[in-house]
Amino acid sequence: MATRKYKTGDMVQLISGGPFMTVADYYEDQFLQEESMLDCDWFDDKNNPHRKTFKEDQLTIVEKSIAAYPLVV
Repeated sequence: MATRKYKTGDMVQLISGGPFMTVADYYEDQFLQEESMLDCDWFDDKNNPHRKTFKEDQLTIVEKSIAAYPLVV
């Protein structure tokens, strides 16, 4: 099993930008040896919850010091 970049509860963001998200679930396919997938949760500007699955390589970790200052849109 490869070393995971992220764990459940980590705060992440798409490399291209976007909202801060929380890793909710982590999937690995040991048989197909495809990229790891993560379910991420976030809230939009109207406080509506969202969940989407992303490839591990699409995301980057958000430092907790940065996350303390949410983006104002």
